[in-house]
Amino acid sequence: MSTRVRSTRVTAWLWWMCLALLLESTSIAVAGSAADELSKPGKAADAAQVPTLRVVDDAGQLRWQVPVVLWAAPREEIGGYPYPCGVPLDRPLHVQGRLVFVGYGLTRDNWDDYAGQRIDGSVAVMFTGAPRAKPQEKTTDQDSIAEWAKLVQQKVENAKAHGAVAVLLERDPSLGPCHEDILLYPSQVGDVPMAAPTIWFYQAAPLALPTLSIGGRTLEAIVALSSDLFEAGITTGNMALRLLAEEAASRGKGLGPVPLYLQAEVSWADGQLRKAAGRRCDIWYQPGGADAPDAGNLVRTCDTTVEQLEKLFSSHLGKRTTILLFHDWRSKLFCTGTLGWGAGSGSRIALVYEGKGSGPDATLVHELCHLVAATQGNPPAAFDEGLAELVGDTLGDLAKVISGSVGADRTTATNLRQNQLWTLRELLAIPESEWGTPKRRSLVSYPEAASFCAYLIRRIGFAGFQDLYRTLKPADEDGNVHAIERALGQDLRTVEDDWHAYLRRIGG
Repeated sequence: MSTRVRSTRVTAWLWWMCLALLLESTSIAVAGSAADELSKPGKAADAAQVPTLRVVDDAGQLRWQVPVVLWAAPREEIGGYPYPCGVPLDRPLHVQGRLVFVGYGLTRDNWDDYAGQRIDGSVAVMFTGAPRAKPQEKTTDQDSIAEWAKLVQQKVENAKAHGAVAVLLERDPSLGPCHEDILLYPSQVGDVPMAAPTIWFYQAAPLALPTLSIGGRTLEAIVALSSDLFEAGITTGNMALRLLAEEAASRGKGLGPVPLYLQAEVSWADGQLRKAAGRRCDIWYQPGGADAPDAGNLVRTCDTTVEQLEKLFSSHLGKRTTILLFHDWRSKLFCTGTLGWGAGSGSRIALVYEGKGSGPDATLVHELCHLVAATQGNPPAAFDEGLAELVGDTLGDLAKVISGSVGADRTTATNLRQNQLWTLRELLAIPESEWGTPKRRSLVSYPEAASFCAYLIRRIGFAGFQDLYRTLKPADEDGNVHAIERALGQDLRTVEDDWHAYLRRIGG
């Protein structure tokens, strides 16, 4: 099963991020604007909800701070979930050292970015990829993700061999300009520039050092402002820093380690997870805080919920379920790379826990339903998400569905009166890749899909619904319509009219 992200409650945030990134991509088009932003004086900020790179000058003045992405690798101890490399699970992350720019961070035949020198106790700042034979060519080491990840492994091992305690690596430029960094959050940090979250690749194996990622424009601006490489008035908008590094190394000298006269620190207590093991489930959770779960009771409740869902679907998962619980969506994003309040695939779930200590909340049950229902079939997103939404809202109590006590029905009845609903054919045709996006109006589509699933269960019983669920296929719009019509003995338009008539009755 591909990862599913429940985004009903994050639609507004997604709209905000898209707008922010659009504004960002236009605001940094002027050469030198990144350097201008980073040169502003900063002031202390509250503790971040994500790992944040804080940089001070030799006078102790906070120059800037940037939320960083932690490079990740699957970890067996948390069910194969990607989790930040070099970040221990039994204690908080803490990295500290002087920033030193080392070009591409490579030592090869006729190319040594370290020029034979050590950088003991420092954080190595470096470009991603490898030098180009010619400026217009792409980097030769990015033919595949596997090769690119292997190159990252080499860079980090080389940094460790030269005495570094961590690596600050440029985000892969091939991911596109919309994820470049300069973005301000004045409500959180006053005048201190911060960077938007960026995407990272998963490594096949843990890295030798904690490896942090920031965007290319930010990296170039930091080096230009904080080193003696450039004279006054030279900007970084024309990639001057990268070309300078390549030109120096092509002559067989290399720039060598370039001190940036800055101290860097990354501390993140929320990266620490603790484990609670049950009969069927393992819960990894962030300890502390008012919203921390009662893990012992919660894992027992999760065991029971999994077994209840297996009984409901007459199936068995066959694997232990791994559940990662986070205080907030930011921590979840930076630990797992998934957006939204919940995401599940295979036998694993990552979510923002909103329960009250010891019981499963609707999001947790929603994601557990995805895991168990996947043993039944692979229907279109409207059925997959609709059933999970219905089971989550009723906590698996089908008596509520039969009696008509379903919140999704009432919400959908309101949306029907306001002419907000998708047609049934449109709803069934929404691909999984677009489900929950602003384009598909998740505040309408989620309850509408759940309401239609409830309608079918009332019409043909849960056993009949299961048969239909097993029959439907993604991207087979005509076949799915015919299957629904056969199951109900009516054409789709009549089915839709009957369902809407029911909604009008309960909606007054």
